[in-house]
Amino acid sequence: MFQVIITMVVILAITGSIAAWINTRIIIEEIGIIKKELGIPERPRDHYDDVFDSDTQAENDTTTDSGNT
Repeated sequence: MFQVIITMVVILAITGSIAAWINTRIIIEEIGIIKKELGIPERPRDHYDDVFDSDTQAENDTTTDSGNT
């Protein structure tokens, strides 16, 4: 009986992860469509190291006014 419960949990976990992957792919496609409609150019990425470049540029940018006077 315990093996049946474990098997069902594993099957549900695998099904959930596949559904989440499909949902993520759909969201990424929709974001691409929205970017095209807004005229935002697509930046090609050569590797995964630059995924957070926009975040680190904003943190390191000293020219922006952060509201502290």
